[in-house]
Amino acid sequence: MTTTRAQGMTCAVAAIGLVLTGCATQPDRDTSLPGAQETGTGMPDCSLEPTDHVTAELASHCVYKGWLANDERLIEAYGAPDVTSSLPFAGDGASFDFKDCSPSDGPIDPVVCTWTTEAVSGDGTEGIFVMRMHVGVETEADGYRVNKIELEPPS
Repeated sequence: MTTTRAQGMTCAVAAIGLVLTGCATQPDRDTSLPGAQETGTGMPDCSLEPTDHVTAELASHCVYKGWLANDERLIEAYGAPDVTSSLPFAGDGASFDFKDCSPSDGPIDPVVCTWTTEAVSGDGTEGIFVMRMHVGVETEADGYRVNKIELEPPS
């Protein structure tokens, strides 16, 4: 092998190593999954360290986005620890529509944000799944966080 060719291969291997190292330590990874998406309105940007007052809608969208990507850091930035632990793995093709956030009768969480999708449940029942995110105020300055999620299969 010539010296020039050997130097070129060394540079190529070093460049690949730098790219792989850069990807492995990248703090803000892409949280999108092919086929897993919210339909209807666009997804908001979700910072891992929210700096502004977080609205109920933003908290709900960001927890949903974290669930789709299996991104615990994003989920915990906008929701209680393990808030998505009762949900199934989102997987490829998961798609819920954001409906709204509305006042709740609950004493702890004053807002419930609703998401829906048409799907087939594990027992073969086809219909509308409803995901309700119970959202409460963390502090007046910080805003809202998702405290609990309920997933209702079709009946």
